[in-house]
Amino acid sequence: GAGAYVVAVTDRPEVRAVMKFIASPDYGHASVEADIGFIPANTRFDLDAIPNATERRIAELTHAALVADGFRFDASDMMPVEVGTGTFWAGMVDWFVDGPEALDDIMAGSEASWPYNEPAG
Repeated sequence: GAGAYVVAVTDRPEVRAVMKFIASPDYGHASVEADIGFIPANTRFDLDAIPNATERRIAELTHAALVADGFRFDASDMMPVEVGTGTFWAGMVDWFVDGPEALDDIMAGSEASWPYNEPAG
């Protein structure tokens, strides 16, 4: 999976208020309602609020993995952008929708998009 981190670098009441809100199950409703592909990681978030059925299913699986301590970050952040946030990312979304039988084609597509460097000379 993937994720984002929030870090406070100043200890002030307004910073604490923002951090408290981000940690609450209410955070993310505007993004979910805008249908922009936001999957809330907070396991207290009401998944019924996600209007897109595919994203709701991905969120359910993500929450189940978090609860079972089975969620792990993938290697996409270390991949070239055309793979990590391109074919690999799209392929992992397809995998959630199409299931394990699609994995060979998904991985082949990611591999084919890898920008290999030609040898010098």
